[in-house]
Amino acid sequence: MDYLLSTNYWGGDVFWNEVNDEALMQSRKTFCGCPRDYKPVCSSKGKLAQTYDNLCLLTCSQRNSFDLLYSYEGPCCQRLQCKHGEMPLCDTKGNMYRDRCTFQYSQCVEWKTRNNALRVGTACPCTYKCPNLFRPVCDTAGNTYKNKCYFLREQCYSKMAYYCVILSFSISISSPLF
Repeated sequence: MDYLLSTNYWGGDVFWNEVNDEALMQSRKTFCGCPRDYKPVCSSKGKLAQTYDNLCLLTCSQRNSFDLLYSYEGPCCQRLQCKHGEMPLCDTKGNMYRDRCTFQYSQCVEWKTRNNALRVGTACPCTYKCPNLFRPVCDTAGNTYKNKCYFLREQCYSKMAYYCVILSFSISISSPLF
């Protein structure tokens, strides 16, 4: 037989089962008395986002997790993974996004939190069409880039001021003297 401990929990009587977690979860769900309707809301806990079926279920979960926050109505926006090397793009306000996936995520969050539509702009102030030339440069933060164009593009995108150091390679070939 499981040992049950009765305690006053948020104004109601909940049984804490130290042995059977399933019974514990069941008693917490029963305690909240949430309806089964599907009106999704998005929550955040640090960098993690989770969709709850309705606000009541989120509120109930917040009782056990004080850092769980309400973000917005509707399911959470999905963070998609784009292929490495996609070109950055900008919105009509001039904000730059690393790639299409980052833009789509920001577009979703902007709509759900502010009811504001982000649109792709015609030109980015930081768009560089860089040649496929290998002439490495590095910045003062220790990052190396394929060439100066890639350095400038990243500096523009990140809005950080770094100095560029051009790397030079010298190859010395020594041959025996005859």
